[in-house]
Amino acid sequence: MEKAVTHFILLGVISGLTKGVDLLPDGPLNAAVGGTVIFNTTLTPPEKPFLVVAWSVIINNTERPIITSTSSNITDPEYEGRITLYRSTGSLELRNLTLNDNGMYRVSIISDGGNQIKGSTKLKIFVPLSNIKVEVSSTDLVEFNSSVILLCFCSGSSLSFVWLNGSSEVTTNERVQLTDGNSTLTIFSVTHYDQGPYSCKVSNAVSEGTSDPVNLSISFGPENINLMLSPTQEYYVEGSNISLSCSAASRPPAQCQWFLNGVKLSDTGPELTLINIQESQSGNYSCRAFNNKTLRYQTSQPSAISVLALVSNVKVNITDLVEFNSSVSLFCSSSGSSLSFLWLNSSSEVIAIMTPVTPVTLQPLCYFCFHTKPFMFCPTERISGVNITSTDQTIEGNSVNLTCNGAGSDFTSEWMKDGSSLTLADNMTLYDENRVLSFLSLKKTDSGEYLCKISNAVSFDEAKYSMVVNYGPEDVQITGQSWINVGETLNLACSAASTPSASYTWSLNGIEISNNSAVFTKDMTELSDSGIYTCQALNNKTGRTSSAEHQLSVTEKAGGLSAGPIAGIVIASFLVVGGALGGGLYIYKKKINNTARPQNTEQDLHVYENTSVIYENTITP
Repeated sequence: MEKAVTHFILLGVISGLTKGVDLLPDGPLNAAVGGTVIFNTTLTPPEKPFLVVAWSVIINNTERPIITSTSSNITDPEYEGRITLYRSTGSLELRNLTLNDNGMYRVSIISDGGNQIKGSTKLKIFVPLSNIKVEVSSTDLVEFNSSVILLCFCSGSSLSFVWLNGSSEVTTNERVQLTDGNSTLTIFSVTHYDQGPYSCKVSNAVSEGTSDPVNLSISFGPENINLMLSPTQEYYVEGSNISLSCSAASRPPAQCQWFLNGVKLSDTGPELTLINIQESQSGNYSCRAFNNKTLRYQTSQPSAISVLALVSNVKVNITDLVEFNSSVSLFCSSSGSSLSFLWLNSSSEVIAIMTPVTPVTLQPLCYFCFHTKPFMFCPTERISGVNITSTDQTIEGNSVNLTCNGAGSDFTSEWMKDGSSLTLADNMTLYDENRVLSFLSLKKTDSGEYLCKISNAVSFDEAKYSMVVNYGPEDVQITGQSWINVGETLNLACSAASTPSASYTWSLNGIEISNNSAVFTKDMTELSDSGIYTCQALNNKTGRTSSAEHQLSVTEKAGGLSAGPIAGIVIASFLVVGGALGGGLYIYKKKINNTARPQNTEQDLHVYENTSVIYENTITP
């Protein structure tokens, strides 16, 4: 007991002297649990030993001694075996550190000449980090439709978190959020560029480490579709072999469907081989890639294949003639395709003079007739029975042909949309003498009323076709409260751009809670209603889905008290008032008693004098 009293008296003496030059470097000093720290002073060993070296620590605003060294050492029991004092410089080594060693450390030194110098520095103890791991809410994701949460877990204290995508640090933007001290990474509406690998780098003042990488599986595409022909040439001879290949960026790999002039073929797969091709197989070939995970399509630009039959068996039919008495019709026939004819008289080209003719019944040939002078006529059939037919379903992304059919000859075709001449967009082509309007990949803006007008020199006819492009759902949005009190009514509304209108399914934290309504309502909310609400929109026509998420927090209502707490407050108020009255009466009576009794001033002064004596005796060398 006497040793401890002396220890405290010496600390009191030292702390009461004038402060000198700082002995310790600026803090804080950082150290790990179980480790060692040395508080090095800035002093060099003096010629004569220091009279006093004293170390203490302030923890939770309470100062306690560590060691006081004069002619002997006084060590606090808690530090026995854990410290080494280097008395020549006043430095202190502290071992086997624990979290309880956090605090402000102070040293005071009195030299042989009686001068005192002192210093202080802060020590911070950290638990080294361990067991770093990353958990992912889901690794099976769909581009643009899915969101993902990555959680970083680690043991240790005062941790800092940094997320890495490969070797690059992840930064926040409108799709990427960091929360919970950066330990939680949330990515909304993922793209296939978000696949990772992701790792979590954790550090504190005494250690650092990085988790194992995590990759996300993100389904995307198809996109960047490409159609290749081999060999590539302007015309192909009947009997040739042609290979077509279709490729697209997609995960999982896309399924390929082939089309000729917008009409679906039975062939599937990324390769289409045409063997011994015939003239009837001429046309525009295209391929459509479909991803059965994302439910998305993409159609290639068409590639034209023109197949020609070789010219053969050319002959001219002629009969016996009498000069001045006969007329003649020359008929040239040949096998082959896409034929062009040129008439020669000896080596000179025959030039025909065009004259107006009266319409007659259509004949399959044009005649060159020679009388006193040459003339030519081509009979024309009137236009009739014009109609428009469509191929495939009018769904955004599909290939569709509008074909203008009609009877007649020598006609031209003209297309209009919504009452104006049709301007071809980048997804439209015309072929077969403008009879076929082909949409390579339908857009929602292609909806409208189409008119086909067929005309020739003697007549015309027209037909209309109203096309509605089914699309969506897209731009799914949820409106409603983000936070709400327990017991209040929750109203959330979901909307999406879609033709026809979408149907809706609601889920909370991944569990389905409602079907077939764009509005979700709950009259009496509970704390368990907090979480992420997901609205999934479905277009039954396109077969496609899209979703949106909404965060809701349900909290206890603040400010209201039930009857029980109110009664407790009233009772407590009465007790306080009663206590105050009783205390006042007691003080009044006490004052009267003290006035009647003389004060012991001498005894009080004696106490202070004794205290002064204690300090005087302590300071005397």
